[in-house]
Amino acid sequence: MYFDALTTAAMADELRTALVGGRVQRVVLASPLSLGLEVYARQQRHHVLLSAETAHPRVHLAAEKLRRGPEMPTPLLLLMRKYVRGARLLEVSQPDFERILRLEFVGAEGPVALLAEIMGRRSNVILLSPDGTIMEAIKRVTPEQSRRPVLPQHRYEPPPPLVKPSIASLTPPRLQALLAEAEGTLPRRLVQAVAGMSPLLAREVVFRATGDPQPAEADPGDLVAASRALLVDLPATHAWAPSVGLEEGQVVAYAPYPLTHLPEQRSMPGMSRAIRAYVEAQGAEAPYAAARANVQRALAEARERELRRRAAILRDLRPEEEINRLRESGEWVLAYTTQIEPGQRELVVEDVQGQPLRIPLDPTRTPVENAQHYFRQYDNSRS
Repeated sequence: MYFDALTTAAMADELRTALVGGRVQRVVLASPLSLGLEVYARQQRHHVLLSAETAHPRVHLAAEKLRRGPEMPTPLLLLMRKYVRGARLLEVSQPDFERILRLEFVGAEGPVALLAEIMGRRSNVILLSPDGTIMEAIKRVTPEQSRRPVLPQHRYEPPPPLVKPSIASLTPPRLQALLAEAEGTLPRRLVQAVAGMSPLLAREVVFRATGDPQPAEADPGDLVAASRALLVDLPATHAWAPSVGLEEGQVVAYAPYPLTHLPEQRSMPGMSRAIRAYVEAQGAEAPYAAARANVQRALAEARERELRRRAAILRDLRPEEEINRLRESGEWVLAYTTQIEPGQRELVVEDVQGQPLRIPLDPTRTPVENAQHYFRQYDNSRS
C-alpha cells in the first residue's frame, strides 16, 4: 500500500494548489467504488478521482475527463449532484496526518465535506453534513461488519488514533528500545515502532541510514535522523519530490520522495503523475477500463456478426443462371453417382449443347452427399 500518510500529505498540497477556489462542474460515478469530480479552477478544468477500490485505492488528478461508469445512480451520487455539483471547493486538508483527505465545499444547499479514507480494503468515500453526520458513503459498513460503522444518519467517527509514538518525540535510545521489543526485519520493526511509518517508507529510511537495503541492524541515531527528514521535515517544508521506483523498467512503487533504495527510480512532475504511472503499470489504467473493454468486446463481436450476415447475403444474391446451374450440377452428380471415384475432385460431363461442364466435388463427401450439397445451395438461393 503506497498511498501512505506522506503520500496523502503530498496529495493534499497538490489538490490545494490546483483546485481550492474552483467550482465543481460535474460529478460522475466512474466505477461502483470510484467518484469523479470535474473542477474548474484557475481558468482550466481539472478532473479528480477518489477511489475506494480494493486493488488500488487512491485520490489524484486524472489525465483526462472521467467518464460515467455504472448505469444506475447511487444514493451517494444523487446527494453529490445536489450538494457538491455547482459548489465551490473551500479547502483540502489531511486530518491528524492520517490517510484521509477532507474536501470542504459550499454551494446553494449549504456546506458539506467529502472524506476520502485511503486505507487499503477499508477505504471509503464519505459525504458529511456540517454537524459531522454521515449523509452517505460509497461503502456502507454495518455494526456487524465493523466496530466503526459507516451508515447514513450516523455520527461520523474517525479511525482510532495511532498508539505508536511520533518520530518527532523519539530519542535514539527510546527508538532502540522500541525496536528491541518488535519482531521481524529491521524495516518491519520500524513500522511497528513509529507512527506514520509505512513499509515502503521504512525500507527507504533504513537504506538512507545504512546504505544497505537489507541490514540486520542500524545506528538508532541515524534511523531517527533519516526518519525525521522524511516524516517531519518533508511535510513541514512541502519540498515534495515525487518519484516512481522501477525494477527491470517496470514501475513497482510511488512515493513523494526519491526512492533511493530501489534499483532504479525516476522523478515525476507531480504526485498524481506518479500514482497514475504506477496504476497504469498494474494494468488498471482507469476505473472504468474493465467496463470499456467489455463494451469494445461486445462491439467487435457485433461487427463480426454483421460482416458474416452481409457475406451470407452476398453469397445468396446470385444470378438466376447461376442458381439454376446449382440444381443442374446436383442432378449431373446424382446421375453419375456410380462413375465417381472416391476422393475425386471434379466431374466433367457434356452439357446439352455439347460443351464440357466441370463440376467441383468435395473429395471428403460421397457422390450423393455432393449432390445434396448442390441441392441445398440451390434451395437457399431460391428462398
